[in-house]
Amino acid sequence: YNLNYRFDNAKGRTLNIDLDYGSYETIGDRYQPNRYYDAAEENLKSQNIDLFNTTTGIDIYTFKLDFEEKLLGGVLGIGTKISRVDSDNLFLFSDEINGQPVQNDTFSNRFEYIENVYAGYVSYVRPINQKWNFSAGLRAEQTDAKGDLQAFLPELQEDPVDLNSLSWFPNAGLPSQAAPMHGITLN
Repeated sequence: YNLNYRFDNAKGRTLNIDLDYGSYETIGDRYQPNRYYDAAEENLKSQNIDLFNTTTGIDIYTFKLDFEEKLLGGVLGIGTKISRVDSDNLFLFSDEINGQPVQNDTFSNRFEYIENVYAGYVSYVRPINQKWNFSAGLRAEQTDAKGDLQAFLPELQEDPVDLNSLSWFPNAGLPSQAAPMHGITLN
């Protein structure tokens, strides 16, 4: 789903706001027979039959705001983006024994992942002459994520993994419109 608002005063000031939501769900069942025969392929020597049930649910939420304004002969841009991803994954592994599925907790687990990203940017673009422009900007991005693998056997359980990082992305460039269908950019 998307909800969008756009304002343009036709004098060089614009505001764009987006709210997005996406959801993805899947259930997968897989039957995997492994049969081993003698060299003549006549007699079954052994077999191992596995069954997998995988369920995945992912929800993605995004808010984005972009503002542009003419300033000192160029265009100043300021914006932010906030996003969240919630992922829930269930992996059930079963062995078939005497024709019946028996859940194997050694290989079964549940994995939950939550990621929040907070980003903001400022940019400025200004013409140098008829063909060349100057552009510069800075984007900062804070990522907070947590992954939690939940084992079904206590001896296999591990602590959740937390990630918290702040990254800076400076940029500068000299874009040029060499011809109507050709552009050159030095970044």
